[in-house]
Amino acid sequence: MCIIRPAAVCDALSLITLMKANEGEPNLMNEVGEFSLTLKEEIDWIERMRCAPNSIHLIAECDGRVRGTCVCQGGHRSADRHVARLGIVVQREFRGRGI
Repeated sequence: MCIIRPAAVCDALSLITLMKANEGEPNLMNEVGEFSLTLKEEIDWIERMRCAPNSIHLIAECDGRVRGTCVCQGGHRSADRHVARLGIVVQREFRGRGI
């Protein structure tokens, strides 16, 4: 069973693992070797998304493991706070399952 929930600091290592495992996948913005966030940087990112009033970071958790992530990040300037950037990554084995 899979659940969608907000990302938490305790997910940081799992998110790094997910991103590195999916580097080079078609339609992903990271080529192999480009994802380079440290654990501290990932924790800081999760916290920034959690505190941003116009952003959200979600996790797809299946059987207790992070299998996907979705970030909707709103703009930072007053002129673009209504504009969002969307990123979605789902582990290959879990694609096509409605996550």
